Amino acid sequence: MLWNRINEHGATNMGQPIIHMQDIGARYGTSAPVFSKLNLQVGEGDFYYLVGESGSGKTSLLRLLYLSLTPFQGTFSLLGEDLQGTTGGEKSGGEKSGSQKPGAQKARLRQEMGIVFQDFKLLDHLTVLENVAVSLRIRGLEGKRSLAQAQELLAWLGIEKTACVPSALSGGEKQRVAIARAIIARPRLLIADEPTNNIDDETAVKVFYLFEELHKIGTTVILATHSHDLVTAFPYPALRLEGGTLHGQEPALPPREESSMALGSKGLRSYYGA
Repeated sequence: MLWNRINEHGATNMGQPIIHMQDIGARYGTSAPVFSKLNLQVGEGDFYYLVGESGSGKTSLLRLLYLSLTPFQGTFSLLGEDLQGTTGGEKSGGEKSGSQKPGAQKARLRQEMGIVFQDFKLLDHLTVLENVAVSLRIRGLEGKRSLAQAQELLAWLGIEKTACVPSALSGGEKQRVAIARAIIARPRLLIADEPTNNIDDETAVKVFYLFEELHKIGTTVILATHSHDLVTAFPYPALRLEGGTLHGQEPALPPREESSMALGSKGLRSYYGA
């Protein structure tokens, strides 16, 4: 059975801050700041779109969230931990970040995240199946079980070429593999950067239903998109970035109920045991 992490994080933390940013400043090298005083608070179990024109700072905000960019000012807590001084990221301003926190903190926190990158970031030396199973293996699930669970999820997403390397896949197939890798371990925080860009409309809807099912069992979702159709079809509140400034954060909404019907009688929650 897929994903036996049955409500590991539970529903009791719903609404508690999972992301808290106050007066965050970030830049690349010595360039002008991308953010000067960014403020954001997202509760456990919330679902938000991240929207804005190209160059508005969406990717930079996502990089802050998955700890590849370190702010030069402000306070930042993620998944209940203070991230000031986190090592291992690119510190805005061009310096390496300090050593107030051990580098192991970033690796530990990333194990609670699922990340869907625009450019996939699949591992070319591993097969498609192994690329997905690695998310379970780094969390301690033994080889055969992790491969079996990865195979089941890939089949659900319509990926048949699981024994080949990623270079043999189309862009849409790579996108679905990247999504499978991000969600298979039931992350506490899912960060998705334009996850429906390279896939057809029918598959995009199926993937979105999958994200909704994760949301229903407690995963916090931040989904960056340019798709007005997606935002209209699935109405969740949006974080709007304009010129590096976050505008009008709306209150989070409870999970929609429609998606479970679209997945059929055996939705993803049944795999989780939730």
